[in-house]
Amino acid sequence: TVVFSENTPYIHHPKIQKTAMGTESIVPTRKGNLSYLKKPLIALETMKDAPSIYNFSFPQTFSLLLGNEEYGLKEQTLRQADEVVKIPLVGSKNSLNVANAFAIAASFIKKQLSFC
Repeated sequence: TVVFSENTPYIHHPKIQKTAMGTESIVPTRKGNLSYLKKPLIALETMKDAPSIYNFSFPQTFSLLLGNEEYGLKEQTLRQADEVVKIPLVGSKNSLNVANAFAIAASFIKKQLSFC
């Protein structure tokens, strides 16, 4: 399930529908805040000292937090996270498009947890 924060455009927004390319009607979605999410809360962020997702053992059940492409997760959200992990990058850029970051993380998590 994709949970949208209260301040995030929801599935009826034209840009969301364009980006989702029809999947907004297939993937379960809802609006909510962090209190509704399964624990632990694992934030995917570009923090310098965060461990690499490739060296992190993901639990069977958790919620993955992703932030805005330009600003990342809010400080308040990061303080509430149980863990913060990053995708290691090479070069001068330190961030990825949020969809690309999720695709990388989801692929690795799927492989690590070995479920289809």
